[in-house]
Amino acid sequence: MRLATRKREHSGEQIVRDEPQIGGFALWFAVLGGVGAWIVQLLVSWSVMELGCIGPTQGGVYQRAGAPLGVRMAAYAGTAIPWLVAVAALVTCLVLTARMRRLGADVLAGERTRLLLVLGLFLDVMTICIITAGGVGLAFVEAC
Repeated sequence: MRLATRKREHSGEQIVRDEPQIGGFALWFAVLGGVGAWIVQLLVSWSVMELGCIGPTQGGVYQRAGAPLGVRMAAYAGTAIPWLVAVAALVTCLVLTARMRRLGADVLAGERTRLLLVLGLFLDVMTICIITAGGVGLAFVEAC
């Protein structure tokens, strides 16, 4: 959280106090953090699982075989860590939405930020559902 000094005038006197402002990194993490986590989950867990299923046979030809335990654990970690990042992005979005209600921002900048936060809420919830479905698929469906 970034603190900025905002001057307010009340009946001729200036009151200076620190108010919490919405920082750029927190806003963009809230909006795009879940999408980035889903892309990482898609690339890491599924590619690890696909490449881990391929093994050499006696003739030297690579064919599908069962996934070893280490490959499955790497795929589970590649799903669990992005899921936690997506949940953190959702929590950040909810915190920033609550902070926007308390702040008295100018109309145009406030509306833009509110629009981005609504978009972030939608994207974060959708990516949490997608990552969860991918984790369920890894847990209950044999990949090889």
